[in-house]
Amino acid sequence: MSYNIRHGAGLDERLDFDRIAEVINREHPDVVALQEVDSVTQRIGGRDLLGELGQSTGMYHLYAPAISFDGGKYGIGLLCRRKPLSFRTVPLPGREEPRVLLLAEFEGYIFCCTHLSLTEEDQLTSVERIGALLEGEKKPVFLAGDLNAEPDSPTMKALQKKFVILTGGKEMTIPADNPQSCIDYILGYMANGSRYQVTTNYVVNEPVASDHRPVFVNVSVAGTHPEQDLSWDELQKEYQFPEWYTEARFGIWATIGPQSVPRLGGGWYARHMFMQDVGSQTFGRNAYAYHLKVFGPQSQKGYTEVIHQWKAERLNTDSLVAYFKSLGARYLVVHANHHDHFDNFASTYHPWNSVNMGPHKDIVGLFEQSARKYGLPFGVSSHDDRFLNWWLPAFGADTSGPYKGIPYEGRMTKADGNGKWWEGYAQIREEVAKHIQAVAAGQVAQERSDASPSLVQGGNAFLYALQGFPCLVYRLFHFFGSLSGHLHSFVHGFFADQHIGYSAHHRLVVHDVLPCEITHSSSDNSRLGGMA
Repeated sequence: MSYNIRHGAGLDERLDFDRIAEVINREHPDVVALQEVDSVTQRIGGRDLLGELGQSTGMYHLYAPAISFDGGKYGIGLLCRRKPLSFRTVPLPGREEPRVLLLAEFEGYIFCCTHLSLTEEDQLTSVERIGALLEGEKKPVFLAGDLNAEPDSPTMKALQKKFVILTGGKEMTIPADNPQSCIDYILGYMANGSRYQVTTNYVVNEPVASDHRPVFVNVSVAGTHPEQDLSWDELQKEYQFPEWYTEARFGIWATIGPQSVPRLGGGWYARHMFMQDVGSQTFGRNAYAYHLKVFGPQSQKGYTEVIHQWKAERLNTDSLVAYFKSLGARYLVVHANHHDHFDNFASTYHPWNSVNMGPHKDIVGLFEQSARKYGLPFGVSSHDDRFLNWWLPAFGADTSGPYKGIPYEGRMTKADGNGKWWEGYAQIREEVAKHIQAVAAGQVAQERSDASPSLVQGGNAFLYALQGFPCLVYRLFHFFGSLSGHLHSFVHGFFADQHIGYSAHHRLVVHDVLPCEITHSSSDNSRLGGMA
């Protein structure tokens, strides 16, 4: 994200740092480039603007002053969710005032922030200096800021010899209340062979907090080394399973999430609760009627209410992992998310996650700690590869009965949350919602989201890094299923969602062996600790 914050003063001339922080928090970016950042100047009352924003957003902050001003400093800054490995400041020319480039290095990339001069000649000189500075750099590099240059200007044309504009470059950003010009950008450095896959990009609709509107991009970077770009078939041929994995034979996969609350629906409750007729899918047959009876009409009480009721107050990961190990499990894989797109960890990519709401716990993190404690290799699985078409029923309405034609919550907006527990949260990013609505209306073809990376919010190909432990990521179980010839009698363990006082099912799916089920009575549940 890049945002010229005008020292925290909005177009209403009100100095409001919290308002700037709120704009940033709504988008939940990993890194934010900030321009026009004061530090202890008189006009902001001697306050530490960047430090306060860092505290309000929960992000690290880096400051690069360009000039001394009004009893303090004036310059640019970065907010970042991860602490950078290093950072430095590079001076750039500016006839009206000196300019600066702030360069921060992270483990997988470099992020640069700048605010270029108003003078075209100085801008072009800055472009040359930045290009020379990055010469030979192997990591992907992002350049973000207020460049004071229109898309068709000589400055932007010069930049695009080595960079690609990731934020579109056509959407207007200034003035915020009625944008007429585009001078704010995020770019990716291509001269070293880095390639960028943009998931989404947009100008944030904020007309008051500053005189600029911020720009946002969700982007992934393709590997610059050939071995990182292998196809699935090539990976299958070249990948060597680690020795511990081939010897393990048996591991357990634990699933838990908001859909634990209703106790029915086979993990697809969130979809089937919006379907009066589920056809031949028997495991979801009662979800609609159950939700209507327990929670209320789907047009009034949707899946948000299920999320709100999920507390996991009896979850004891130590007890569960100890039990898994006593069964003979040699490793553990847990759900990072299901098709409902709800994350079971402190997601930096959207607010609908178990730390921010529901149980207010890092579910994945708790299982990781327990796996470490009991010496089990640990991994996570991501199941949101189909969420675009999986959520289609939530954009419909009852086709019969007293609530016929009243839209379900898929069509709700942030404004619909006013006065509700989820006030301030959008149900789903606007561009994704528009796509699903278009599919529902038959305007575009229904497709799996993994075939449409331009629409998936980052794809959530989530890897929970563990120090000293091998880590598995099950992006698509079908891929691993295709390797059954190599795995022989490899076992996936499925620990079903369950509540204290109800029987817990463990479905063991064994390749090349008959499937079987093991059922424990309710008396076992106290020992398991339960998932509630």
